[in-house]
Amino acid sequence: MWLLIILMNGFGCQTSAPAKLELPAPHMNAGGDREASTSAFDSLRPKLIGRWWGKITDRETSEDVTIVMDFTPIDSAAGALRARLYVPLWGETWWSLRLAQPMPGGLNLLLDDNHGRIGIFDATFVGSRISGTYEWGGLRHEFQLSRERMDEDALAAQRRIQIPTGAVPYRVEAVRFSNGELNLTAGMRIPEGRGPYPCVLLLPGSQPGAWTPAVPGPPTSRVWMWVIADALARRGVASLQMDPRGIGGSGGRYDDATISDLADDAVAALHYMVSKQPAIDGRHIGVLGLSEGAIVAPLAAARATDVAFVTLISAPAVPLDEFYLEQVRRRDMALELPQAVKERNAALAGHVIQMAKGDFDIKQIVSDTARRFSNPADAHGSESREAITRLVLENCTPLIRSEIRYDPRAALAALRVPVLALYGAADSQLSAQRNAEALREALHDADNQQVKLIVFPDLGHTLNRRGSATQDTIDPFAIDALLNWVVENTTKQVLSH
Repeated sequence: MWLLIILMNGFGCQTSAPAKLELPAPHMNAGGDREASTSAFDSLRPKLIGRWWGKITDRETSEDVTIVMDFTPIDSAAGALRARLYVPLWGETWWSLRLAQPMPGGLNLLLDDNHGRIGIFDATFVGSRISGTYEWGGLRHEFQLSRERMDEDALAAQRRIQIPTGAVPYRVEAVRFSNGELNLTAGMRIPEGRGPYPCVLLLPGSQPGAWTPAVPGPPTSRVWMWVIADALARRGVASLQMDPRGIGGSGGRYDDATISDLADDAVAALHYMVSKQPAIDGRHIGVLGLSEGAIVAPLAAARATDVAFVTLISAPAVPLDEFYLEQVRRRDMALELPQAVKERNAALAGHVIQMAKGDFDIKQIVSDTARRFSNPADAHGSESREAITRLVLENCTPLIRSEIRYDPRAALAALRVPVLALYGAADSQLSAQRNAEALREALHDADNQQVKLIVFPDLGHTLNRRGSATQDTIDPFAIDALLNWVVENTTKQVLSH
């Protein structure tokens, strides 16, 4: 039967205030002790000793991420220091730093994630401060440090308490499979024990990362799927998270794929779990999609023959050209732009979207858009041809063009398995009310009576509590709703380990 739940403000969503953060002791270290001892370092050593507080400014998001560095003497005779880094957003671990190249007035510190990926702090002393750049994955982010101690509440506000630490009750396996000639890589988290276990295929949103946890990594590392996979495994449910095309060890290019291609990749992953993984119960495999992943999930489930349930988080359920235009309007509303600018942005986005839906090539779209919107005499400003070219190139990739032409309601209507759909009423990217209603109608028209739909108040696009000290944390009530539903929809109950 249908179950529609609209949670009212204050119901089931109370969270306690974050406790003051006790800064972890520097001996909590994931990377092993590293020593820095060179003659060129001698002049910097006295300046460095002690603790430094500051921030990295993420180049992509413009978000300031709190960091703490600690330099502790470990051999006074040799002049060696132990250098550590603490980033509340990355959990509660102190990460080792290795001196790479001391320079007059500065130094380079290397951060190793133990998976062969390296971050570089290029640091320079400026008076009583340290500033420079932090490079990861080819992007450089500015950082600053000083001796000014940061308030513990400010640190607690950025702490992601859900990042797994220490020993975990499951094993992690890197796996490979293929979709035709395309090789794909993925990571599985499988509970300890004999099994077989139910399993969930995890499909991330846009701008996905590799399945391996990006901690350490970019300043604002994406850890949503990691947190969900950890929570599932602790409840006796395995998971598989793919490296999307062109990411990690997977072949191809993500932006060159289409929605249909991504669905085929997901079907290949489902086939791999059924045919190659004896620890997985092939009768109880589900698909979970977040945002863009929630567009792919129903299409993959409709094409596969072995999907037992589907979970959709913040799923667009209206034609995606309408969804993209809505995103522009909601963004501009949040930025509180002048009305004339909002109207112009909406007109520009609408024009590009309509041309991208057609068979026009990139040059035609750029030329026509520039003709219409490059007008220096416009009192409300205009876009340069260079800016328009950049906008078209970014928004007319094969993937985005396939999405703009796509209506998710057909795939939703094809689902004949239990469906859980979760939305946040405070979502800044889509209208939870409009998309939840469209999803409900599509499934109802298909006579799917195994549906549970929940709209959480005050939660954002990733089921986070926006505007609070825990805005980067998935709401615990939302996680419980997801986990309980998944366990209930696997007929083989598995004891927690």
